[in-house]
Amino acid sequence: MWFGFPSARRTPQIGTASRTIRLHYLIPLIAVVAMSMCGEVVGADEIDFSNREALAESPSDDGTITLAWDKADESVVVVVEQDTSSEFESPLLRYEGPDSATVLSGFRDGAYYFRIRESGSDDWSEPLRIRVEYIGRSRLFFLLATGGLVVLATAGAIVGGYLHTREKEGES
Repeated sequence: MWFGFPSARRTPQIGTASRTIRLHYLIPLIAVVAMSMCGEVVGADEIDFSNREALAESPSDDGTITLAWDKADESVVVVVEQDTSSEFESPLLRYEGPDSATVLSGFRDGAYYFRIRESGSDDWSEPLRIRVEYIGRSRLFFLLATGGLVVLATAGAIVGGYLHTREKEGES
């Protein structure tokens, strides 16, 4: 019993104890049958990014994004849109054509959303969120300073070696 309601934790069931059908198994079946009767088969022309997991897991650190997708037919034209919102309130067309990948560049720090569909279809893929995160300024300046010291030390070693060799040549 849960808070005084004896059946609140039990799954709703249809039938007798020997022939029980749980409702949570029946609902998806009804949905699939209803959609197929209406002539809409989910996923019939669905297209999605083939590198979705890799792009979602690791941010871009140089402002360049490579989007790739698999198509059943090479002549299919795909449309790729970008927005800064997952709702795509003001989408920007980033690619339209028959290729199976595109490289986009020039992104600033932040999150960007992409979606893809076959041209002529109304079914968009799930939004793909991609982060662009450049190297932090403090780390950047540390690396630049370290590189500058290495350059100065190398130049100093070259000049010192040249002067030392010149002095030895003057002695002989």
